[in-house]
Amino acid sequence: MDTTLRSRICTAILFIFFIPTIIFGRQNQSAETPIYLTYKDTLYISIDDKTNEKIYEHSLGQGQTLYSLARFFGLNEEQLYPYNPTLNSKAYSVGQKIRIPIPNVAIKRFKKPDFRRTDFVPVLFRVHKGDNLFKISKTLFHMPIDSVLKWNGLTSQAQVIAPGQVLHVGWLSVKGVPDSIRALKRATINMRSEALHNSFERQKNI
Repeated sequence: MDTTLRSRICTAILFIFFIPTIIFGRQNQSAETPIYLTYKDTLYISIDDKTNEKIYEHSLGQGQTLYSLARFFGLNEEQLYPYNPTLNSKAYSVGQKIRIPIPNVAIKRFKKPDFRRTDFVPVLFRVHKGDNLFKISKTLFHMPIDSVLKWNGLTSQAQVIAPGQVLHVGWLSVKGVPDSIRALKRATINMRSEALHNSFERQKNI
């Protein structure tokens, strides 16, 4: 067998056995690590009436699972159920909305010199009845009122804000919420939401 023919046969073997493996591997990697946030997104949060926690409502996209969604936000799948009592781990669909608690410490409220806009998504808060700038800044997000004023083009703390109005209150990393953040101050399921979790477990066993 001449050298040229032998080279062509080796090339064909490589193509048949290795190229599909590479392509298949990339598809699996994409399926296992779906993208949940990019810097072009916006994350809207509200306050849960029962636990006073910050809640983000995510619509499941193609290829996204409860497991990967929970991991992205520093949780495990079981910890999603108390916030989504009707959720079925074996039957969920694209477009289904999942409520996720966001710890305050995960929200970046101060820009350091190395801040890169492409590494974060803006976090917006929708004003509720009875909210004012002091409550939103100091009580809910623990940040200077001046920051909220600056980011939202407001001129005074006394300025009236209306229910339904949207305020920029910080940024969240496009990489999600790391486990290390959830571990701080029992943030995985904190003291307020633990009661919700226990109530869910009791109802599940009835």
